[in-house]
Formats: sequence, C-alpha cells, structure tokens
Amino acid sequence: MFDHLADANDSAIILKLLESSETVVYETRWKRRDGSVFWGQVAFRTVKDERGNVVSYEVSIIDTTERRQAEEALKERQKLLEKVLKWGQEVAQATGTEECLKSIYRIVREEIGLDRVGIFVYDPDREVACRVLGTERDGSVVTSPNVEFDLKGGEFAKVVQSPEGYAHTADYTAEHNLPPEHPMYGVKEHVVVAMKAGEKLVGFLCADNLLTQRPITPTQIEALRLFASYAGVAFENSRLLEERRQRTELLEKVYRVAREISRVTGLKACILQIRNAVINEFGFDRAAVWLYDPETDMFCGTYGTGRNGELTDEWDQRIRGDRSVRRAFAQPSGFFHTKDYEATFAPAPPIMEGVKEHISVSLWAGDKPVGVITADMLLTQRKITPEQIEALRLFASYAGIAIENARLVEALQRQTNELELLNRLIRLATQRLDPDSTARAVVKELEG
Repeated sequence: MFDHLADANDSAIILKLLESSETVVYETRWKRRDGSVFWGQVAFRTVKDERGNVVSYEVSIIDTTERRQAEEALKERQKLLEKVLKWGQEVAQATGTEECLKSIYRIVREEIGLDRVGIFVYDPDREVACRVLGTERDGSVVTSPNVEFDLKGGEFAKVVQSPEGYAHTADYTAEHNLPPEHPMYGVKEHVVVAMKAGEKLVGFLCADNLLTQRPITPTQIEALRLFASYAGVAFENSRLLEERRQRTELLEKVYRVAREISRVTGLKACILQIRNAVINEFGFDRAAVWLYDPETDMFCGTYGTGRNGELTDEWDQRIRGDRSVRRAFAQPSGFFHTKDYEATFAPAPPIMEGVKEHISVSLWAGDKPVGVITADMLLTQRKITPEQIEALRLFASYAGIAIENARLVEALQRQTNELELLNRLIRLATQRLDPDSTARAVVKELEG
C-alpha cells in the first residue's frame, strides 16, 4: 500500500498516526500503476484480535484530484481577484485621462505581463475606435491619435458581438493573411477586450506577445477581462472629471470676458472687443459681428477678419444673410454649425472660399434680436470642438446684452448732448445780443 505513495515520507506519518488512533484519515498524493500521480483521501481502520494485537488494516481511498484542483483554482482566482482589485484602485486614483491611460498601459504590460498593448477609445458619434496609446514593434511607447478602426468588421466587431466581451486569436497574422509590410505582421496570439462603464462601451484593450512569441495564458486573458471592467469605469470617471474641470474653466473664462465687455460703453469698442475675444479667448481663426436692422430686415457689418487673419472694417456692408447668418436665428438652439461651408453654400463668396468648419451664433437682448457672431477655421482647417461651440453660445448671451447696452448708452449720451445744446441755445436767445452776434454764437454752438 505504502509503495503507491508519491512521497515516501508520508508512510512514516501515517504509521505514527495509527499508533495513537484506530482510525486515520489522511490526504496526500498517490501513484497509479501507470506512474501518474493523483490526490487521494485514504481512510485506515485498525483491525485487532481479542488480545488487542493488530491483525490487519481496512483501507479505503477516494480520488480527490478534482476537488483539490478546484480548490487550487479557487485560491489562484482569489489571488487574481485581489491583484485586479489592487490594479483597479490604482487606475481609479487618476484625476485626468492621460494619467489614467498611462496607468492602464503600465498594468497590462508590467503586471499582467503582455508584450504589447493598444488602448483604443470608442467614439460613439462616428462609431470608430481611436488608438490613444500603444506599443511599437520595438517595444517603445507611442501615442497615435490618427489610428482608428470602425466597428463594422475585424476584431472589434467580434468583441462587440461576443457575449463574453473579448476575442482571442491564436494566429493573428495567418487569420488575417497579413503581408510582411503590415505593422501587425508576425503577431500570433492576440486578444481584444472591451472596456465598459456599466453598459456603456468606453473603449478596447488590445494585447499581443509579438516581442517574445510566448503564448497568452488563460490566466492572462482572465486578468485582462477582469481588469478591463475597472479600467473602463476609471477612464470614464477621469473623462467626466476632466470635462467638469474644463467646463468650470470654460465658464470662468466666459464670465471673465463677459465682465470685460460689459465695462465698455462705446458701441464700436464693444463690438471690436467681442470680435477679438472670439479669436483670442475661444480659439477661432476668424470672426465677424453682424448687427440686425429690423426696419430693413438686413444685417449690417461691423468688424470682421480677412483671409489672412487681419482685422477688417466692414461697417459699410449690408447683407441679407441668407446663408449661415440668418440660419442662426432659425435654429431653436440659437446657432448653426456646418463642417463644410464651401460645399453647403456653393458657390461660396471669395471671402469664404476654402472654409470648412463654420459657425454662426445669434445675439439677443431678451426677446430682441441684436445680431450674429460668425466664426470659422479657415487658417488652420482645425475642427470646431463641442467646447468651443458651448463657449461661443454662452458668450453670445452676454455679448448681445453688452451690444444693446452700448447702443442705449450711446443713444442716452446723444440725447444728453442734444438737451445740453438746446439749453445753451435757449440761454443765447435770452441774452440781449445783436442779430449778427447771436447768429455767430449759434453757429459756434452747433459746430462745437
């Protein structure tokens, strides 16, 4: 019996236990006749004669290999869960998206132990996955905001459609028939895991072992799947925190600029400051301010921007504004945004040739239409961001009131000047002057 023990030292332990007890239950590793080893729980019962002498032992053995393996797997999984929880706590401490992404990247490479990592952020508006951080073929870190894939096919589509939320490929190069010049050529094992915040798809974690050509183990895949849920929540939270911080900064900037233009009393000076703020504070390439004339239903030019970014005086211009200017008033949101002005309003006037991103925002003073701010990105051909649109909309609500107040101040000043002139003329009329002297004094007052 003892010859089948995998560890010969166990026999001495069992015999010692039998000396002090008639029944012994002991679990250890045993050898089968074919040499394979298994875990077994053996029960020994001592059989004695009427004199108390040991006659024999009754032995029964139960194969506990599966139970032991399940226990070991449970212990390993518990250790893995503890590690993942620790990693989750690390990424959750990130206060910005960049810091969060770097933390996710480090954990996948250093802790989970995969050669290369690609972190893709999901853009729901365009339904594409954009790589924001990854590993080059030589193992160096690279940021590639211009690398993106749609979700209509490939590995990302598999992940989205998979109930498990991941896709594992044994030979990526062979499965996709990649040519030698392809950046993924040579990759065998490859895994993609979805990052989610609840039910919301946030992005994807991609990993391979191109550098070492090691197999990706089931434990690594499980670790990546578990960690991806923490990574998705952490990234979404860091993005929300960043957006909140940016919005706070945006509001502070809008309020600051609004206070500055509210202090300006002259209409032209006020409008010039508004035009400059749109460019200098809110990051647009070009801007113009148009005032609405309700009597003629026309828009009157003020200050604008030339094709080279220079300030232009447009006070002599009058337009119907049938393109984007008037459309701002027609929108419930109070603004009109197009990503291709030249195509939308073809043929575009010379000053607008080549303009892609363009926005017009209506100006109001209560229920009174005041005018429109127009802005575009002709010089840099950058996109107009949602943050810029929000800033311009908020700023426009203050700018409309500032323009109307400047108008009222100027009108009041004109009335005051006219009353003062009238009072001076009345005083002249009451003075006893000869007609010529009176005439000269009146002319002087009118000219002065």
